[in-house]
Amino acid sequence: AKLYSTSHAQINPKICVNTSLFSFENALSYGDWLATPRNQTISELEEYNISVVHYERHRPFHPQRLANLLKNTTALNGVLRIKGILWLCTRNQQAIHWSKAGGEEFSIKLAGTWYASGVEQELEKHISKKEINEMMVNEFNSIYGDRRQQLVLIGVQLNTTSLFAELDPCLLTDEEIKLGLGKWKEMEDGFPRFEQFEPPEMQLDDDEEGDDDEEGENISGPSKHHALENTASKKKKKK
Repeated sequence: AKLYSTSHAQINPKICVNTSLFSFENALSYGDWLATPRNQTISELEEYNISVVHYERHRPFHPQRLANLLKNTTALNGVLRIKGILWLCTRNQQAIHWSKAGGEEFSIKLAGTWYASGVEQELEKHISKKEINEMMVNEFNSIYGDRRQQLVLIGVQLNTTSLFAELDPCLLTDEEIKLGLGKWKEMEDGFPRFEQFEPPEMQLDDDEEGDDDEEGENISGPSKHHALENTASKKKKKK
């Protein structure tokens, strides 16, 4: 076997695909070949006491409280790997990718824009804030659309309750949620700034375009494009 060092798994496929290095005959000569009968193996999760915790919340993180948690070397004890998507209250359009491996490697970068950003941008030209929020709830079960925290934490004998007790206080409180987007954007944010790009556009049919309806400021998700589009069209036809 040949070993190659990589960064973020960046490697030329030609040196690891179709190399013809594996030999079934040679594998049979090793004493541990199929030492454990098939269908009787113990998973590595059980063998090494590995835990997997899924964390999902439908409200944004306060950037500074989350940053303080990450600076705490005793926080998230036992977690070896974190990967997922963050929603920061100061960046309501941006979906942020969070990755951590081991005790040192840590990265945070722009993953893209939330689908809801494009939906809101297009629909606010045609229907009211109240109607947009109703559509978000119908399609995504949240007025915030697809915006959410969605993380996977992997480690040894993780305590789900303890991890949630550390992450949940980093979310906006009910009182902070009520302040609205204007105040959210003013909250302290020490995370790296990312190059902003426009959310995806949502085009309505030309023959359905009409006068703009009541506009409204909203704080309200990428898989239900056509359902939302058709709902908007139906609402305009009724008018």
